[in-house]
Amino acid sequence: MAHPGMVNKQGVSIFNSPVATKKLLFRLLEMLNAEPPWLEGSQCFNCQCNFGIKTRKHHCRHCGRLLCAKCTPQQMPIIKYDIHKPTRLCATCYDVLSLQ
Repeated sequence: MAHPGMVNKQGVSIFNSPVATKKLLFRLLEMLNAEPPWLEGSQCFNCQCNFGIKTRKHHCRHCGRLLCAKCTPQQMPIIKYDIHKPTRLCATCYDVLSLQ
């Protein structure tokens, strides 16, 4: 199964594809019905900062992308995943869940 945060060899995902519209991205993220596995790596999938002692790894609990703290400042429950306490989200997933 494809992961919403997967990146191809050219570094393109549904989050940064030049042909993906925000409407299409939102529809794909709305279709997630179970928490995806967390992606791993050495850089933030959003701003490409390197992880290390001063920059910790975090995951968006909705899409599973690996991100830094600056790229996951939002928190809210994800009821469709049965997560009732506010949890870390990327800006895109926060926008998607705020509209539901």
